[in-house]
Amino acid sequence: MVVKSNRRVFGPFGTKEEGNYFLVPSNIGKIVGFFGSYDPYLTSVGVYVEPTDHFKSFGPFGGDGGAYWDDGTYTTIKRITVVSESVINSIHIEYDNNGTLVSSTKHGGSGGGTADVVDLDYPDEYVTSISGYHGRNLSSAVVQSITIKTNRRVYGPFGVEKGKDFSFPQTEGKIIGFHGRCGDHLNSIGGHLEPTSSLYAVKTIGPFGEGKGYLWDDEVHSAIKQIRITHGAFVSSICTEYYNDDGLSKWSKKHGQDLEPKMSTIKLDYPDEFPTSVTGYYDSINEMNDYSFTSLTFQSNRRTYGPFGREFGKRFSFPSFDGKILGFHGRSSGYLYALGAHIHPISDPTPSKSFGPFGGRDGDQWDDGFYTTIRQLVISSGSIVNSICIEYDKNGQSIWSSKHGQSVGDKTYTIKLDIPDEFLISTSGSYSSANSGSTIIESLTFQSNKKIYGPFGTGSGNKEFSLSSISYGKIIGFHGTCSDYLHSIGVYLKPIPMSYQLETCKPCGGQDGNVWDDGFHTTIRQLIVGVGSIVHSLQVEYDKHGRSMWCGRRGYSIGGNKYMVSPL
Repeated sequence: MVVKSNRRVFGPFGTKEEGNYFLVPSNIGKIVGFFGSYDPYLTSVGVYVEPTDHFKSFGPFGGDGGAYWDDGTYTTIKRITVVSESVINSIHIEYDNNGTLVSSTKHGGSGGGTADVVDLDYPDEYVTSISGYHGRNLSSAVVQSITIKTNRRVYGPFGVEKGKDFSFPQTEGKIIGFHGRCGDHLNSIGGHLEPTSSLYAVKTIGPFGEGKGYLWDDEVHSAIKQIRITHGAFVSSICTEYYNDDGLSKWSKKHGQDLEPKMSTIKLDYPDEFPTSVTGYYDSINEMNDYSFTSLTFQSNRRTYGPFGREFGKRFSFPSFDGKILGFHGRSSGYLYALGAHIHPISDPTPSKSFGPFGGRDGDQWDDGFYTTIRQLVISSGSIVNSICIEYDKNGQSIWSSKHGQSVGDKTYTIKLDIPDEFLISTSGSYSSANSGSTIIESLTFQSNKKIYGPFGTGSGNKEFSLSSISYGKIIGFHGTCSDYLHSIGVYLKPIPMSYQLETCKPCGGQDGNVWDDGFHTTIRQLIVGVGSIVHSLQVEYDKHGRSMWCGRRGYSIGGNKYMVSPL
């Protein structure tokens, strides 16, 4: 038996970890009593649990200057106003407390800048996380950028993304209050979280494999950062780095030993990527019919990692439902004999994201929200884009937006999509300043998963924008600003799960050398190939959400010629 408190672990008590494993989850509350049976030994045990306060506080993140403030906790958040320049000057929050509006004081100084207002679709929409950057501004550390994420969309970033990044919380729930420090600027920010009821719906699967070795359990954490596997003919060990509720990461114990020659590390793109399932094979490792894993393959919501080892023997796979792996358990000694997982079911692993708007800040703000898909678009344009109107589909029902801008263009164009098979995946265009000084959209082009529509307008603007390099997904709504013309436009994008698009092709060549893996990105910008009598090296420049990312050189530069391949 092992007893765990909120501070430490006691045990194990007893000499053998055999038989059927049981676990009272550590996240349900405070144990205040025991019950069970004995005859004459202890044959069963149960517990009485008093639920603990389920509110959790995170942070604050940033500097220690200014005065401390704490808004406390409320039912939900209705509106957030962020004033920013190169740093966050101030933040103001409007809460709902059982139907009563409660307005916080302004946290920060009276400096000017851009005031962005986040109006939540109360009560269905709520804040789930805050991320951003903090660093030094003159003599004090301040928050330089904030991004607000809800259960429906992403707002921001507000400010300038530079300095040290932060994010909270690392567990799922609803932010119901803020705290932090402020003076002339916002020095730090943290949150009070009410975990959602689904947080406790963790299912334990397995373990699968052999009932030999010592029983171990990493328990449930907030997220998985990376997994390290030692393998060769068999899988001899596994070690996992987890994120906890405090935002800090910690490695588990190594389960098994480094008895095989290869070590592979899976680095997940936290927080957007998480493991969803594990498959593998196990077989006898000696004449005594002791079984160990011959290979393991890990599937995330984006891609497949592995197989690590050789695929032979008896196959296993878990889980059989959509979920997010938050911890592993199993058996091991010299080798890894059994493996299972703690899994948090998720209803929709790909929530919508908001991008833009691109263009100017002139005119009135409009926001259509998001729907199931888009049926058609009506665009009025001449030398510029005068207006746009969209017909959405919401679970089979037609919903028309209002007209954004005025129909005074030379021509009106209609894009009718062949739903449900056809959907929009990107929007691009150009904008510039008019004689009046306001910024207007001069051209728009729409791309579906089947064809390209446009451009509409002249396209002579001196600034271009494109959403095509952000992520492959489905546009399900628009937002922006307008007056007599269309001044700016942005989209709501529902990412299409990458696990259904990407295929991993096994490397062609030998088994020697060090294993490398660049992961996957939005696209490839260029390749540099070092060639002599053989191919000496390869180096790739990737594009990730519009940013250049160079991988390390794979191989060595030992003379010969270098060739550049640029597909863009």
